[in-house]
Amino acid sequence: MSGGWTRQEPPYFYREELLAPARAYLGEDNAYFRFAEPASLFPQGLFATLSDGIVVPVKIPSGGGLELFVTHDGVGILAIALSVADVSTRIAVDFNYRLARMSSAPAATLHVRHPSEEESRWSRIPQADRDRIRPAPAVDAAPRDRIGKPGGTFTLAEVVHFLAEPLETAGARPVQSQLSIYTVASFDSSVVFDNESCIAWGGPLLSALAQVEEPTHAGSRAGVVDVPNALMNRCHWAAAGILGAAQLIADQPAPEGMDHHPFDAERIYRVRGKYFVPYLFALIQRLFLNCMGAEAGALARSRDARPLRMLRTSLLEFGIGGRLSQISSRQALHRYYRLAQEGFDVREAWGDVRNALSDMDASNIATDVANNIRVITRVQHAAHALEYVIISVYFAHLWHMFAADNMELYAKALNWIKPFIPPNRTLPHGWFVAWGVLLFGAIGWLFAFLFTRVRGSHE
Repeated sequence: MSGGWTRQEPPYFYREELLAPARAYLGEDNAYFRFAEPASLFPQGLFATLSDGIVVPVKIPSGGGLELFVTHDGVGILAIALSVADVSTRIAVDFNYRLARMSSAPAATLHVRHPSEEESRWSRIPQADRDRIRPAPAVDAAPRDRIGKPGGTFTLAEVVHFLAEPLETAGARPVQSQLSIYTVASFDSSVVFDNESCIAWGGPLLSALAQVEEPTHAGSRAGVVDVPNALMNRCHWAAAGILGAAQLIADQPAPEGMDHHPFDAERIYRVRGKYFVPYLFALIQRLFLNCMGAEAGALARSRDARPLRMLRTSLLEFGIGGRLSQISSRQALHRYYRLAQEGFDVREAWGDVRNALSDMDASNIATDVANNIRVITRVQHAAHALEYVIISVYFAHLWHMFAADNMELYAKALNWIKPFIPPNRTLPHGWFVAWGVLLFGAIGWLFAFLFTRVRGSHE
């Protein structure tokens, strides 16, 4: 791909504890891209402006970057890792909420400071060097001229559109009205998530982060999480919802004789990376099923049954390759994978799509049966009409065989009907035969009709 993206193997950190089918789906069966220079979009000196004019520094965390996952099922996930440090829980909630906005409520603005914004620093720069520094781009300049440029102000939604622009020529389109947020919030060792005092404030915070709520939201009750959640361990509380996921982690108390626990330095990076993969799988599954549901709805409205088999094949292939019941033999990752699936309602969405396609199959079968019955009925009616004609012709021909050369029959019949013939009139032999043909044809038709009725009443 162009635009700084390079295709490569997913990081080993993502794959090391996955089962073979999940590892193949993540890397071999689909495509993974990484942006070569994320600092060109999110350089040093980046700040986010939130509600009430609050400004916080933002950076790409160590080991983070910009990633793109593209599956052969037609689903793409763009992941951007950003972090803020040492902020209050209210600012963290506001940061997530404003950052995710693509429409409606004002989004958080990201701004790269221009050297001229720091007067003391600017005054120390020689005039010749100042002249070589580009001025800050205009607020209404094109996004590509503002994103990552000194003095530029932009939103995360503009960055997403800029990065996805090359894919739009291939028919890519957004499937959500706002961005999903995967959050890892870290606390010191004074926090223990099975402690009632921590549960009281941790539950509403976890719920707000997982649902990407605005900071002024009424929030859930103390200690309550309104989305699927689980205490992974005393230092890790996780939740997942439709709009995002959140992980609250805390340092462990330092072992005796040590200043801190050895695992504390790794905890945030392992939770951010290891647990992101199960979340990614669940998100791909949900987006795929959303697309399948939309296609099934369009197919139902068009009443065109021809693409239904292709849709069923796609669902079957995804069920085998992408909707994995287990992705890791590590129990903690497996628990979180099931939690993420629950948060996205993957099982319910899977059942809804399968039932919709089954109902469409049943409807198509019923329509085909009805059409076939109508065709059979028309054929039967045509066959009955042909029976009537054949029997009528047979009766008429039988009369003609007996009467055409039978003058004795003609003489007897003439004596029978002579009283009904006006005086001085007679019935020529040809007319006698012709009227007999018509009479016997009508008798044959009546016989065929009565025979069909009697046969139908006994079936």
